[in-house]
Amino acid sequence: MKKILFLIFVLNICKSNSQIFIAKGKIEYDMYTNTDELKNYNATLYFDENYSKFVSNVKGLSQKVTETTKDDASQHLEVVIRDTTEVSIVNSVKERKLYILTQKVNIWEESGLQKWILEEEKKTIGNLVCSKASCDFRGRKYTAWYTPAIPLPYGPWKFNGLPGLIIEVYDASKEVYFSMQYLKIPFQQEIKGLKGNENFITREELKLIDAENNKKIIKRMNEKAKRMEASSGKGETIKVSVSMPIEKKGIELD
Repeated sequence: MKKILFLIFVLNICKSNSQIFIAKGKIEYDMYTNTDELKNYNATLYFDENYSKFVSNVKGLSQKVTETTKDDASQHLEVVIRDTTEVSIVNSVKERKLYILTQKVNIWEESGLQKWILEEEKKTIGNLVCSKASCDFRGRKYTAWYTPAIPLPYGPWKFNGLPGLIIEVYDASKEVYFSMQYLKIPFQQEIKGLKGNENFITREELKLIDAENNKKIIKRMNEKAKRMEASSGKGETIKVSVSMPIEKKGIELD
């Protein structure tokens, strides 16, 4: 299995090119997800005609927090919490690619994967007249409101491909929600899209890696369970069962 994975990575690994652009617009979103638990995010989209960069991280998480609890004079427990939630998504219009950068792994995928259905309904958000669109994307049904007054194909997270900037988007269960809080045009700021030294894998390769890691976790837990059973004293019987790792529900369901 390891040899197969190695061959796949050699064939499909993607090397990024440096991308620095001057953003001409900026939109801040109110973003929350309520999949496994309610999370509220700082979320900002920077854009020009050729690129956009979406940056998000969970509100309220600092880079490092240390909590000390003293059990007695000689013992204490130290808990370190790090913010590993930051995600950046760069949309390259010319390449038709999304580059997703996280603290753990970088992924690339094609843009334009949402098959939007444009609808007649309109509504006003702030001072922007918005049109309605809908699509099914990776296990969820989404409704988006975009403004043709800003004819750029960008939106929050991985959303893209509409004939106007996405101002609001949410799924049918309201577990995923983005809504404009602030829009600034004109705007000018140099944005570092990609450094140029990142390596990217595909979403399919990430699934293979996760599956392999889950197997390793189960193997280690089974070995530990056997050691615990073997260490039981005379007249004692310990039976330890190991269950599969619980996968957290995310924005993408398939």
